[in-house]
Amino acid sequence: MSARLFVFEALALLVFGLLAGAGFLAWRLSQGPVDLELFRPALERSLSDARGGRNVSVDSLVLEWSSDHSRVEVAARGLSALDRVGIVISRAERATMSVDAVSLLSGRLKVRHIRLENGRAQVRRSLDGVWTLAGVEFLREPRPVGDLLRLLRELDWKTIATPVRALVSAGAFERVDLVNFSIDVVDETIDGGWSASPVNAVWRANRSTVALDLKAGLIGAGGPNSVHLSLTADGDVSSARGSATLEGVDPVAIARMFGYRDTGFASGIPARAAFRMEASEADGLQQASLSLSGVRGAGRIANLDLVLEDLAFEARYNPADQKVELVSFDIRSDRLTGAFTGSFDLSSIMSGDTSAWTEFDLSGREFTLSAMPVFEAPWSMASADLRAKLSPDLRRLQIEFLEAVTGGLSASASGEIWIDPPGVSATAPDAAAVGSKEGAARGGPASAPVPPPGGVGVRLKATGEGVITPAQIVAFWPVGLSGDAREWVRRHIPSGSASRAVFSVDWPPGANAGGYLPDERLTLDFDVADASVIFLDDFPPLTGLKGRGRLLGNSLKVDVSDGRLGGWDIGQGQVSLSRFAPKGGDLNIRVDGRGDLRELMTVLEGSDLKIASRYGLNVAQMAGQGTIDAAFSLPLVESIVPEMLKYTVKGGFQRATAPDLAAGFGLSEADVRFVAADAGLQLSGSGRFGPAPVSFEWREAYPGAGRVAGSDLTASAKLTPDLLNAFGLPARTIMQGAGDLQLSARGQGRIFTSLDADIDLTAAALDISALNWRKRAGLPAQGRLRYSGDQAGGTLEGDVRADGLQLSGEAVLANREGGLKSAVISRIYARDGVDLRGALTRREDGGYRITANGPFLDASSWIDAVLSFGEEASGPVRTSSSSSSSPTTASSPLVELALAADRVRLRKDTELQRFNLDLAFDASGPKRGRMTGEISRGKTVDVRIASNGDARTLSVRSDDAGFAARALTNSDFLVGGRLEMDGSFSGSRGKADVRMEDVRLQDAPLVAQILSLASLRGLADVLSGDGVLFTRVEAPVVIEPGRLEFPGLRASGPAMGITARGWLAPGPGDVSLDGVLVPSFGVNSALGALPVIGDLFVSRRGEGLFAPTYSVRGSLSRARVSINPVSALTPGVLRRIFESPGEPPPASGERPPTAGKAPR
Repeated sequence: MSARLFVFEALALLVFGLLAGAGFLAWRLSQGPVDLELFRPALERSLSDARGGRNVSVDSLVLEWSSDHSRVEVAARGLSALDRVGIVISRAERATMSVDAVSLLSGRLKVRHIRLENGRAQVRRSLDGVWTLAGVEFLREPRPVGDLLRLLRELDWKTIATPVRALVSAGAFERVDLVNFSIDVVDETIDGGWSASPVNAVWRANRSTVALDLKAGLIGAGGPNSVHLSLTADGDVSSARGSATLEGVDPVAIARMFGYRDTGFASGIPARAAFRMEASEADGLQQASLSLSGVRGAGRIANLDLVLEDLAFEARYNPADQKVELVSFDIRSDRLTGAFTGSFDLSSIMSGDTSAWTEFDLSGREFTLSAMPVFEAPWSMASADLRAKLSPDLRRLQIEFLEAVTGGLSASASGEIWIDPPGVSATAPDAAAVGSKEGAARGGPASAPVPPPGGVGVRLKATGEGVITPAQIVAFWPVGLSGDAREWVRRHIPSGSASRAVFSVDWPPGANAGGYLPDERLTLDFDVADASVIFLDDFPPLTGLKGRGRLLGNSLKVDVSDGRLGGWDIGQGQVSLSRFAPKGGDLNIRVDGRGDLRELMTVLEGSDLKIASRYGLNVAQMAGQGTIDAAFSLPLVESIVPEMLKYTVKGGFQRATAPDLAAGFGLSEADVRFVAADAGLQLSGSGRFGPAPVSFEWREAYPGAGRVAGSDLTASAKLTPDLLNAFGLPARTIMQGAGDLQLSARGQGRIFTSLDADIDLTAAALDISALNWRKRAGLPAQGRLRYSGDQAGGTLEGDVRADGLQLSGEAVLANREGGLKSAVISRIYARDGVDLRGALTRREDGGYRITANGPFLDASSWIDAVLSFGEEASGPVRTSSSSSSSPTTASSPLVELALAADRVRLRKDTELQRFNLDLAFDASGPKRGRMTGEISRGKTVDVRIASNGDARTLSVRSDDAGFAARALTNSDFLVGGRLEMDGSFSGSRGKADVRMEDVRLQDAPLVAQILSLASLRGLADVLSGDGVLFTRVEAPVVIEPGRLEFPGLRASGPAMGITARGWLAPGPGDVSLDGVLVPSFGVNSALGALPVIGDLFVSRRGEGLFAPTYSVRGSLSRARVSINPVSALTPGVLRRIFESPGEPPPASGERPPTAGKAPR
């Protein structure tokens, strides 16, 4: 047999044997596990050797088929590991192993792979940080350091690699699996321990790779819920990478690993943390990362409460550049919500410089930042980029660059933010200044410095581009910082925008301890555009404001360059708040404007000032253009009343118009200057008051502290006839030219309590015909009026003096409406016109009693008007001539007049001596009265008036009929004699019987013309000489409106008799008379006394046997007289044939218009 064939046969037998053995083994295993008790001692020795000589015991060793792994396995049941004193420290209910075949052939049993299932082990952590499992050291901790960063910096590769290398070099196991294990950790560094269950782990070690993958659920207070460890290294453990993922970890514990020592935040809700690391023996640490997610909790940071709803971040450390990259930082909380990225430079820390600051940058997009309740609402930021340095104690932040965008505003800033612990502050001197020096400067009480409360400090400088609204300003204004001022800005600046902002703040902790920030601590300069400021609820806002503003820590100022106040254009101005706190700081507004007077008055009338209503001004008709300089001041307190407003408005108007100031006149073409303030009002200027030039100054003080309300007016004006006429004085008829008026008055508003008026009429010509006094222009004439009074009444004094003129008196007024209560006439004097004194008192029924006395009164200018019959009486009258009554007149107060004068002139050269008049009259005319006077020695006149219902009765008795005729008719035709007259009047109608005796007719042109035409020359001569004597005259008179009617006048005397019938209209002078002349009346009328014969030859009483008839037509100035000579030779019964039939009086509507008034 060849060698080749032998080999093949041997192999065939071996294969067959193996197959047969395998088949037998399979058959045997199908019958149950195969007991390997023979190999158990060898296995125990092998496992003990792998544990460094520490005993391992196995309850039983079998060979069995594993349906889970579909293979034959050597399984040990009840595998226990003992410590040096024989105590079981680890036990697995089942262990499967793979043994080394080479060692088996050599008679030794060496385990390469062991799988431990359903067991319990004890891990011990010694005081020096050595971790052992079942007595085998698998980890030696680096020496303790203060934080994780220091651990990374001081990472010792040998500490990590030595135990791993020892395991690998020992070659005890190539793979160890733990399945469903429970591990009890005995931690000598703490009082107690904790456990992990279930634990599943895989350890692999070969020449190329060493790896560990462990997952464990953790049981114990204060620890994570589970951990997942993964470690991979090369075969010689010269480089490695690993990770540790903790589920349910306390995020505060993670923070403490980085040096966080504050106790202000607590979670209580487990989070997830993951650590990753790469390192090598040659280079050390190559990369490390930390990610944290699911962080929730609450706390207090920098005196602000924080509720964290969710936090997740990932940070990577690169030892090459010693920077930590913040890959992501997603946060959702009540303080900050958004996503951020950034990086941190740890070079100084990693180099061991514990005093160095950490540089970092941070960026965020579309995030929300809230510091409520310090600020009113969260801030919505479009973006923010920060480059800064953080102090080693994590309490101070130096901002090298900050750029943020919110709304339409983009801001760039640099500065510092820090946190001072309570009671410790480098800024304590500033805080002390707040409590003393600054407090006193701001109106608050000075106090001793108090320890700083700690908190956040800020020192920044910033610039802004874009637009910020008032709402955004309020949002960035701390709520507790000068809250009243902040609320005022919210309510009173409804619109506007700010731009080009330049900001600086130095706000250390405690700087606002007094409730406000000192001015020097904050400065914000900004441009203002299209802003509105409501400084009073009842006042129109300042609108469209443009300018430059400055906000300081405790004050605000805006310099205005343009804007509107109502209808006014604002040229420049300023809005400032003197202080925000303490309460009571002033809001000050000053504006210079130009515009229309009506617009300004409309603005003032719409406010509580009510200037137009206060002075009764018509705003709608005002006009004029002008300028104002207005300043307003208002305290910033919770409850504002109008009295708190302090204001001063100065200005002037050109060609201003203010209608209806007095007597229907207003001010026009005026140049007015004014100062209106809370203390009062001042007006001065010149213009035209109605038709008269005027210059004036008005000062009014409003009621207030230390002030008595009142108005003062001084004015000078040209006193023209038109102006006086407007005030009810008929000056046009007595005055030509103009005088000068100087007026001063005092009162409240337009109601004066005192008034002084000085009048100079030197330049005017005066003609007071009623007083028979005249003055030409250039002659001096002065007067003065004085008034003083109140709501209940007043006193008016007057004194007017000129050459030959004096008017002096005093009147007491009963009320504001000017009711006259009493008056004293010191003197009414006009040369050759009047010289009287008197008094006036008011009756209980509202009427008056007037008394006057004095040396002289010239009534000649009034007598014609009193006796005029040329005009209808006022009111309706009956047209029936037979009626003797007039309609009832409404009752009115009675006026009583008592006049006593030494002389009264009735007509030229017609005077009464010792004149007395007592007269009572009302609006309808005289009611009762009596007038007496002395015509000459032994001759008197007596006139009496009485009332009988609506009718007045008149009785006249005169011892000189000629005097009475001159007084009544202004004629000298009658001389001597006696006169009696009795009449009854109702309105302008009446009847009277006039009787005269022994009166002479002298120089009567109309009668002389009749006598001449009747060829009675002798009688005409007598008429023009001594006069024709009439022993008796009877003249019934009917008085009708505008005329006198004579139904039958008879006059008889020794030389002549005459009769007349007809009428006379005194106003136009029209006349119509018919009558008979009787020469030698005594002889010629003798037959008239005989019965029958007298009627036949004489006809009528007063006529004679031979008596020519006459007629007069036309006017008194151009009368047409006609005589019928035939009638002179005709007996009386036939004479009537030749008489003129007479002319009836014209109807009142046909009469020419007359100038005088009919007597009442």
